[in-house]
Formats: sequence, structure tokens, C-alpha cells
Amino acid sequence: MSTSMRCLDRRFRPMAERLLRIAKRFGPYRVTSACRSHREQERLYAAYLRGENEFPVLPPGQSAHEKGLAIDIARRDVDAYQDLFLHVLGASWRETDPSLHWSESDPIHFEWRPN
Repeated sequence: MSTSMRCLDRRFRPMAERLLRIAKRFGPYRVTSACRSHREQERLYAAYLRGENEFPVLPPGQSAHEKGLAIDIARRDVDAYQDLFLHVLGASWRETDPSLHWSESDPIHFEWRPN
């Protein structure tokens, strides 16, 4: 799993970098996941099925992380589900453009779905 944004799709990377810059103004937010290999997605999905991951994980081949079209952002010191700023940031992200996706059920996940 890569936390570097260099691996992101070249069209998505500027959006992700801007999002992280905004987040960092409000706390020690960091990218916890960017690009994932198919093997990494398999491992995370298996852990999710075993109940070992608190956040949703899609099956291999279905994750935007495998395509470089998603990042996860979080703070170490705040429960993401209780992080009010993540919810404000996510709602704003989602409302900016219909191709940008965020959900309260996965508050760390920010995704771009190009047409």
C-alpha cells in the first residue's frame, strides 16, 4: 500500500494534493492509503471479511485505489467516524463536482470517478 501520491492518476493527483493541503490546515491529517496493488487489495479485503478492518474494503479489481483514483485521509488522534472536520471536508468534496465521491460510511475515502 502506497501513501505517496506520486502513483496517482496524473489527472487525479492535483485534486488529491489540494484536498490534503486543505485538510492539513485543520490538523495533522495524512494520507493513509493511495495506490494499492491487486495483491494488497486482496489482503485488505480478506481482513475486512474477517472483521479486522473498520472501514469498508471492496473486492480486488473493484477498488479505485488500484487505479490510482482514490486516497484515504485521516488523523491518528481522532476516530474518523467522529471527526467532524472529515465530514465537512467530505461533504464539500462531494458537492464540488459530481465526479468526486465521499460517503459517511467510509469517511476517510476520497475518490474521483472520471466520466
